[in-house]
Amino acid sequence: MAEIRLINKDTDLKSIQIEWIRWDAYYGIIPLTIYKIPGYIHSIGGKWGENDYWCTKRGLDVNHETLMEFNGSPCNWSFSLTEDNYFKDKWDEKSIERKLQVKIFRNNDVFYTFGANSLDWALARVRMLLFEIDEHPIEFYEINFKKHIIGRKIEWKGIPCIVESYCMNGNLIIVPDSKLSSHDELEKVSHDGDNYEGYIAEDLFAKSIFWFRRDESL
Repeated sequence: MAEIRLINKDTDLKSIQIEWIRWDAYYGIIPLTIYKIPGYIHSIGGKWGENDYWCTKRGLDVNHETLMEFNGSPCNWSFSLTEDNYFKDKWDEKSIERKLQVKIFRNNDVFYTFGANSLDWALARVRMLLFEIDEHPIEFYEINFKKHIIGRKIEWKGIPCIVESYCMNGNLIIVPDSKLSSHDELEKVSHDGDNYEGYIAEDLFAKSIFWFRRDESL
């Protein structure tokens, strides 16, 4: 088992190959920069095992005075659930209906929202989404994670495509990969009832997306 080895004023940090970890970690409203400092294990056990992760407040130089041991989360996730009534007027029938809205937050910014009619279903969906976020091919806990989405080569319903744009709340704009597919192919399998306009608007967590398409040019 490794031994605990802490950083102090006598530690020669310049001789160590320090690795920057791209986590978007925060302490309250204070952004942090995370580093992996090999050989300097400050704790053993828990999520990180032999933990050699250290951090500073973002923007500070790395030295024994700015470094702090890091046992935190790479990115902070939370959610809110609100219940409200709304007015419905359909086929000359007026009614007040119940609605639930769930917001999932990434570092206190809205990341994804969805509506529900059932509290049990909403909570089950939150649990599943948080699991999907953790296991997703896109590393949502990274700083600038969007760059891993926009321009990514994917398959949508088996058709080679490219993610052209992404906005918060999980909305993707998908277009055919011009080298391997066409708008005609995409239009044929587009959502029933939709008028194809040269792209597909899709949910970030849609089962129709295969994220691991190989680059055929390799």
